[in-house]
Amino acid sequence: MQSIQSIDIPSLVNSFPSRLFYACTKLQTINIPMNSQLISYGWNSLGLTLINTLFIPQKLKILAQGCTEYTNLESFTIHPENTEFRIENSIVISKDNVTILYPTKLTGHVNIPYGIVGIGGSSFSTCRFTSINIPNTVRTIGSYAFLATTLNEVIIPDSVTFIDMYAFCTPYLKKVTLSKNLTVLTEACFKGTQITEIEIPPNVKQIDNMCFTGCKLTVVYLPDSVKMLNGKIFDDNVEIKFGNNSNLYVNQDFLIMNKQNTTVIQHIGPNSNIQISIPSTVTTIGQNAFRDKTNLIEISFQPDSQLEVINEYAFFNCISMVFTRLPQTVKTIEGSAFFQCYKLQSISFPILTSIGKNAFQNCIGLTSADIQLSSVVTLDDYAFMGCKLLPSFNLPRNIKYLGISVFQDCIKLSKVLFQSTLISIKESCFQNCALDNVDLSQCTNLHDIPNRCFYNNANLQSITFPPSISTFGISSLSMTAITSFTATSNVNTISTKAFDGCPLLTEFIIDQDSVLTPSGLGVDVFRNCPKLRNITCLSQNFHVITSALFTPDDTILIIFPPASHVSSFGLPGTVKTFGEGAFSFCSNLQSVFIPSDSLTSISTRAFEGCTSLSWINIPICVQNIGNNAFKDCSNLLCGVKLENSTKAFISQIVPSSGLSKQALNSCRVQSCARGLPKTSLSYSTFVVIIVM
Repeated sequence: MQSIQSIDIPSLVNSFPSRLFYACTKLQTINIPMNSQLISYGWNSLGLTLINTLFIPQKLKILAQGCTEYTNLESFTIHPENTEFRIENSIVISKDNVTILYPTKLTGHVNIPYGIVGIGGSSFSTCRFTSINIPNTVRTIGSYAFLATTLNEVIIPDSVTFIDMYAFCTPYLKKVTLSKNLTVLTEACFKGTQITEIEIPPNVKQIDNMCFTGCKLTVVYLPDSVKMLNGKIFDDNVEIKFGNNSNLYVNQDFLIMNKQNTTVIQHIGPNSNIQISIPSTVTTIGQNAFRDKTNLIEISFQPDSQLEVINEYAFFNCISMVFTRLPQTVKTIEGSAFFQCYKLQSISFPILTSIGKNAFQNCIGLTSADIQLSSVVTLDDYAFMGCKLLPSFNLPRNIKYLGISVFQDCIKLSKVLFQSTLISIKESCFQNCALDNVDLSQCTNLHDIPNRCFYNNANLQSITFPPSISTFGISSLSMTAITSFTATSNVNTISTKAFDGCPLLTEFIIDQDSVLTPSGLGVDVFRNCPKLRNITCLSQNFHVITSALFTPDDTILIIFPPASHVSSFGLPGTVKTFGEGAFSFCSNLQSVFIPSDSLTSISTRAFEGCTSLSWINIPICVQNIGNNAFKDCSNLLCGVKLENSTKAFISQIVPSSGLSKQALNSCRVQSCARGLPKTSLSYSTFVVIIVM
């Protein structure tokens, strides 16, 4: 796709999905017929192309934000009967009088027509004009509206009452005049601009995270109306001044506080090896309050601290910070609050109610975490991921949900106390831990063991499941030390590679009342299980012959146990195909006999890694041999009995199947036998040949 320069769109195509032609950097022309049925151009569907004009068909209703970002657009054309949009002053305008798109390559000045009530999200993003006139009919400016433009100066009329996030995030903007009727300045609204001064309107009550970070400001006066600063608003070197009647002030530790001393909004002091003391009256540490203060060495709390809320990113990346007397009064810890706080060693929050995503991720010094008595019901995604020294964890007594990768890479975590209230675990929750024993027997409302849940717990020998479990996800128990597994009554799915790399697994049992069927077994379930030798099935949904697992009608051989002592195996005449990797890594298997009029295909990787296999016949009934079917069969050097010796078939299977041409040649062995009669074996009924 990236090499195409021109494309004709059939008239019946009705949408361009998101990113359809994104980064097709040579695409210059898109030909859309007049009778096109297109109704939408999706987000970034044409981004980073070289198109210079775009047709808006009759039925088009949706022009998604950013659909033409970073293009060479010089103009739009529109079907005369399209009722959703019009073009005025080169701007695509909706029937609701909101600007939608502007040609990205046009330079100079933009004049927004009088009567326009809104500037839509990403309307002018990545455009190359330098100045703009916004009429006093405009009331709102959408997110990313002027993102990455070359706009130098803007006057926002007093008619505008709301500007959404990242609206003017552009490195070329040097001067801004704000509407006097704004009450909120949103997240990153002017982030990364070149402005050196800004007058905050007298009605602004709230300024959100990163609104003026990365600018050229040195001094900012905040009006008395400002009641809330949500996060890191300004860079650390910006001097912030408050009016006499403001509810905010800066204390001796360079903390922006409210005058009630209940909220720490932001630390604006130097990022150096200093200590910070939090007043006992503080109940809330604000968003981004100490974010990236990598050199602060200590933050201390008073014994009578009233702290209850730690907002997102509050101590993000405070890698040198020691926490002294972290209060047990905390009730809420939001996302990434302590992310990468290397020196945080111990936490105890008995009345905690919630923990956000990534809250303690990469706290590599954390050795104790006590929240068992809390009322937390959800440990959100990545909450304790990468806490490399955490040895044990008692889940909260009312826990219900464990998110994605909550304890992933907690490489010392060997003990977890599970509660009976647990009903859901998400993927990779305990991946790369050191668990040795898991008891889920009381979790009777738990139904799934998700993808990679216990992946690479190399010491995990014992795991007890409740009878409610129905699904084992992809690689859910891979690379553990379990020795036996039983598919109990409710188990209906064992997914791909569920037990991949379990070096001690010797036995797989399917209970008599198990609902598991062949379709519920994924590919490579027992890949790299070199000691698996016994497969026992009491269920009528399968058939076991010499520990090999078949479908009940014996037409598919699902898996042959890798550690089986059987050295020579003859397939039943009913078998038509193998499961993928059916015989893979069967190190004792030396020969396989395939009856005539039986097998039609040999599956992908069927005999991969069968290092002792030295003989096999492939009758004429075999029409296909999958890729790598004989990969790494190092002893299969010659003598493969291939009945279909046509050049076409040989070229199809050599070398893609792993067979070499030499393997198809007769083996030359010195023998004193003479005149041995030729024999012909025909299998019209079920036959199994086993040589021990």
